[in-house]
Amino acid sequence: MIRLSPSFRISLGLASIALGVVLLGNMSGLLPDKAAVEIMGRKQAAESMALQCTLAAKKYDIKTLGQLITSLKMMYPEVLSTGLLGTDGKYLFQSPEHPQLWLPTEVTGSTETLWRVPIFEDDKEWATLEICFAPLNGLTLFGYRLSSFALLFSAFFLLCFVIFYLYMARVLRAIDPTSVMPSRVKHAFDTLSEGLILVDDKERIVMANAAIARRLQCKEESLLGMKASRLQWHGSKSFDQSVYFPWQEAIDTGHMIYGFPMAISPDGKEERIFMVNSAPIVDGNGRTQGALTTFDDVTELERKNIQLAETIGQLELSHEKVQLQNVELERLATRDPMTGCFNRRAFFSKAEELFTTAKVQGTKLACVMTDIDKFKLVNDTYGHGVGDQVIKYYAKILQMTLRSDDLLCRYGGEEFCILLPTCDVDAAALVAEKARERIRNQSGIAVEEEPDIYIAGSFGVSSILDGANRLDELIDQADKALYAAKETGRNKVACYEKSMQI
Repeated sequence: MIRLSPSFRISLGLASIALGVVLLGNMSGLLPDKAAVEIMGRKQAAESMALQCTLAAKKYDIKTLGQLITSLKMMYPEVLSTGLLGTDGKYLFQSPEHPQLWLPTEVTGSTETLWRVPIFEDDKEWATLEICFAPLNGLTLFGYRLSSFALLFSAFFLLCFVIFYLYMARVLRAIDPTSVMPSRVKHAFDTLSEGLILVDDKERIVMANAAIARRLQCKEESLLGMKASRLQWHGSKSFDQSVYFPWQEAIDTGHMIYGFPMAISPDGKEERIFMVNSAPIVDGNGRTQGALTTFDDVTELERKNIQLAETIGQLELSHEKVQLQNVELERLATRDPMTGCFNRRAFFSKAEELFTTAKVQGTKLACVMTDIDKFKLVNDTYGHGVGDQVIKYYAKILQMTLRSDDLLCRYGGEEFCILLPTCDVDAAALVAEKARERIRNQSGIAVEEEPDIYIAGSFGVSSILDGANRLDELIDQADKALYAAKETGRNKVACYEKSMQI
């Protein structure tokens, strides 16, 4: 945006007012029009020549008429050529230069330079007097003649503007607050890194320091007299233009305004962001006369904050990815890849904690060992691919039967180990029996390729109350119960008894 100086704007306004007065005078007929005067003179000359030609025409003396027209031409220097055109379209008389000067025109009447005057005899048109006048005085522009009033209009406007501009420049320098302000004070304001403006109660800028002029990329004097709100302020992320500007609020409320965010793009260039503080200026009677406003340029800080926020966002995203990867790594490290159950290392780590807690607190803890009956026959009959599907199905049924706090481990091959906190041997046996029934009843859907395959499992149950002092003893007791279940017919649940120690 081009900012005009106050002197230029005021001078332009005063010159326009003066020009309006001149235009009004011309419209009222108070100013003479030279062109109109010349045209009136030509009209009188043409009428005089036509009158004398009419008198001569009554005598039918063409020669005398020609001499009369020639003498009349010499009496009026602005007449370039003359001719007398009969009603039959033939010239009765014409001066030597008339054929070259009288050019055909579509206009039937007269113009500023070409005049047609009818000659009558006894109320009957007898001929037409053609008079070619010299062009009216004046300048032409692009083929158009400029009237004397247009020239006067332009010259008057230009002269008034120059005079007003020179005068207003001196007047404004005389009343410029920067000229009456002590130079040391102005110098102190100019050394501030913050931009500073002083506005009156109408928001007009009466002083601006060098810092704000640099930020807005303009001269200090071009800001004087301009409304501060007319600058190219626009909304930053935290600036709402529906509220007052800070200097407006300071003037209206009489209170200090702190930390008001504003942004500006001078002439569409790089955006600058400011934190604005504004303080009201109060006279001796307590009336607010204006506001002193400072502009702290925080553009670089805002950019750094945006970069920091982007970096933090990337770090958070990376952290989330690392956490997901850690969860996946932990799953891979602690889970059996085929069934999703705990592997032996992870199982013993968690089971040792449960066993120790149960021993110390005297709470219940049960262990179940189970495997698939005649699994070797399944592999030999259907192959290892079907065998793997059977193991997955067996683990899935066990997972569906257990609680969330129970531990399920693929102990090896087709064998699984289960640890049940807060369960005694009877409760654990019920869980085992429920799992056994599900496996047997739903075995037909375990393998899609072999819908009639027979799957069954045997279960051995032990409890910490049976006297185990270590975790491996508890598991060994459940394993002995599993062996007893297989020896007595398979597809059943057996609980540990002390007689199984043999």
